[in-house]
Amino acid sequence: MSLQLIHLLRQSPVLEGQQQSEQDAAYYKRPGLNDVKINWQTMDSSSIDALTRACNPWNKGAYTGYGHWNFRILAVSDAGETSETSSPGTISKGDDNTLLVHCIDNRKLHITIIHSDEGYFEGNKLFEFGIVPGSRLN
Repeated sequence: MSLQLIHLLRQSPVLEGQQQSEQDAAYYKRPGLNDVKINWQTMDSSSIDALTRACNPWNKGAYTGYGHWNFRILAVSDAGETSETSSPGTISKGDDNTLLVHCIDNRKLHITIIHSDEGYFEGNKLFEFGIVPGSRLN
């Protein structure tokens, strides 16, 4: 983008601007906790994916929790599986020891990277922290 701007400045020393319409202008407050927290009961898999991407790296991921322990999810991927029998937020273990979470749209997300007070980890390390298949994230 810088090269394009330099090229334009060389062509014409005065750039034509356009005044912003005050009616269309908006100010967005800093996101609050509810804006950066995953709600497994209402958010579908693509919304959760978008939120984790939006919160990484500035917020170290999107918030979620297990019991009284909170952590952040930095990256997810579509597991390519569906499930109509589990509640949203329910954890399962993939064939290759991956941590999968069921979503409201019956899709499963593979949790690839998390952040907690203990550090950054691969998603399947949550099993070592005591999370068991069949339990639910909140």
